[in-house]
Amino acid sequence: MQSFEIAENYTFQNLIAPLSVDDFNKEHWGKAPAFIGGSDDKFSALWSWKDFNLILGKTRHWSEHTCWLTQNAVPISTDLYCYDSLKRDLLGIQRPNFEQVGEAINGGATLFLDRIETLRPTIASTTANLRSKFGAAITGRLSFTKHSQLLCQSGFESNDLLLMQTEGELSVQLFEGCSENPLAEPDNGPASLSQEDINTLCGDLAAEISMGPGDLLYIPAGQFFNATTMPGPSVQLQFTIRRSTGLDFVDFLLQQMPDEPLFRADMPFFDEPEAIKLRIDAMAEAIQERCADWDIPTTYRKQRRQEALIAPLSPLGLPRPNSITKFRRKNVSCILEDLDTSLQVTGPNGKVAFTKQQKKVCDWLLEQDVFDVRRFEDVFHNNTEGRQIISDLVDAGILEAV
Repeated sequence: MQSFEIAENYTFQNLIAPLSVDDFNKEHWGKAPAFIGGSDDKFSALWSWKDFNLILGKTRHWSEHTCWLTQNAVPISTDLYCYDSLKRDLLGIQRPNFEQVGEAINGGATLFLDRIETLRPTIASTTANLRSKFGAAITGRLSFTKHSQLLCQSGFESNDLLLMQTEGELSVQLFEGCSENPLAEPDNGPASLSQEDINTLCGDLAAEISMGPGDLLYIPAGQFFNATTMPGPSVQLQFTIRRSTGLDFVDFLLQQMPDEPLFRADMPFFDEPEAIKLRIDAMAEAIQERCADWDIPTTYRKQRRQEALIAPLSPLGLPRPNSITKFRRKNVSCILEDLDTSLQVTGPNGKVAFTKQQKKVCDWLLEQDVFDVRRFEDVFHNNTEGRQIISDLVDAGILEAV
């Protein structure tokens, strides 16, 4: 029987340790950057040169949209390192020639590999943990250069960013300026502004951070910053977190509207201002009246939950292992108490008592972001009492099956 190596699983707490998740949520999430220093080998099980070589071999994944080069943050023409090819639907696409890519890197270029969140088991499990923790879409990206380079010009990300240094050194400048509630759409992102305007909006330098292997920097959406690699090989692993906004809810609402005849009817002619006003008022009233019938809050929550917890990380159309039950640690507070002869966990729905011999199992369950029964059994072999603890923590509202 073939044996499989158990992939290292990085929870969000593992990534930001020693900073606690509670402190991160209170002081940094969506508000302020957080620099977390770590040992050189902190991310060694998450990413390695072996992983780098393996994903480069997945040639069908790479195109001009997922693999590109820059020189001091300026894009290099794909004509210099790509060749014309066809996708399965016969649409034209450019594929990278990695011999030319390697020559460009040796000459000082920086390589970016996008949408890597499913390409290695450790990256995929970490992505699943982040999706569960933030209830958001997660995208993975890798950057690599051999020389001192401007990795990104001064600007901001439209999504929250977890920037991890896995090799070499990186210098990041954080500025006082911040774009409030930035949108990911091209017309509203940093690319829609000139570099001169961006430099003005950056404001004064707030901090300059030197990052080495094992260091992590959280940069909230809209925070102005730039990054420069130091001499020598330098690798950055990035996860972007796309939070759902009110505009996403509007898109969701649009999906419900075709069921209402009023929204399928033709709009009045633009020379009929009164008729247009009456129609808009009628549609607004219909939405208000139908909210209860459509059960909008429940339906919206189910869709968000489906996208964040259940939908596959990559839309490959592969069969899902539906027989494997998954659980997630809900974003709720719980209290662990040490009683005289036992331990007790109090969640939003009740209390769970267990023996002190079961503390290791309980601690492990409470530390996870998301896990399945197979991984639990890999860690705790033939532990029938552990299965009962899972069930009890679900009843207490601390865990939930997904």
